Amino acid sequence: MIESIGYLQNFWHVIAFSTELRRGRALRRRIYDRPLLIWRDTDDCIHAMDDCCLHQKAPLEVKDYSGNTLVCPYHGWQYDQTGKVTSVPSDSCAAEKICSRIPVYSLREADGFVWISLCKTLSSESSLPDLSSFEHWPRTFRRLEFATSEELLIDNFMDPTHTAIVHDGIIRSSGEPTDHQLTITSHAKGVRVDYAERHEKVGPGMSYLFGDSVGVQHTDEFLLPNLVRVTYTINRVPRFLAMIACTPIGPLNGGQTLAFIQLRYQLGWPTRFVGPFISWIANKVLRQDYKITALQFANRQAFSESPDHRVAADAVAVHVAKLRKQMISCDQPVATSRQTINLRF
Repeated sequence: MIESIGYLQNFWHVIAFSTELRRGRALRRRIYDRPLLIWRDTDDCIHAMDDCCLHQKAPLEVKDYSGNTLVCPYHGWQYDQTGKVTSVPSDSCAAEKICSRIPVYSLREADGFVWISLCKTLSSESSLPDLSSFEHWPRTFRRLEFATSEELLIDNFMDPTHTAIVHDGIIRSSGEPTDHQLTITSHAKGVRVDYAERHEKVGPGMSYLFGDSVGVQHTDEFLLPNLVRVTYTINRVPRFLAMIACTPIGPLNGGQTLAFIQLRYQLGWPTRFVGPFISWIANKVLRQDYKITALQFANRQAFSESPDHRVAADAVAVHVAKLRKQMISCDQPVATSRQTINLRF
């Protein structure tokens, strides 16, 4: 439940893509096992509230998108967008006597995402990531439900060494590992990993666009509460941005996570032609990640008594887990720290 996530509720969570909420349309979502009803009215305003009638807890429906009238399909109770009861068909005097309201949530739209606040009072942590420098880049969107926890999925998207194995021939080649220097910076709102530029041989997907050997520098960032931002500079020119929100559907660190994936790219003259190719690569990579993370999560449940044996390559995951644990426990944020490691993959 939301109460179990500690300081994580002080941050904005992605709950949908803007394109999923057309005018006069509603959708149901769950976050931390909380059912929500989200809709866009005819004035283009978006709303969210608990999907639960105060009477006997049946789910709700939007009856009128112009007047923002919600109705319970069980006994016909009606509500406005503030969660206030406006009509009880079986008792004409009941509505004005009921003081309770359905909880409602603040929403914001930015950069193609719909963001939700889970706390009543937004704190200073509640700024959104700045993607303004990528504003005019072409983009593609994908939403995919993973059978793993949000923390394991974050680890997957931040983990470098699995790419040459799970994604062999797409992102990297397992046959020709290279040396990499990583600088890991932990701070109060996330973990940043800067990879020093390397000239490396890449798989056919990347070589098709940039040649067999390219100068690659990239940065992976974990941003509270559950965001991953990956930026790639190729031959010293910014080329790719991946913004991924790992939104828990069920309880904290349960086995259902909804990933909202936005890819942006700028490749010069080929940009207008490579959208389908980039989507194909992304879909293949995501399917591979889905398979391995689902197997990993199931095994972690079966062998929960066995500890992990960490190695140097797990340093990023250790930093992320430490920060998330402090936020969930409502401890003071970590002090800024920096660590440099060398890996071969």
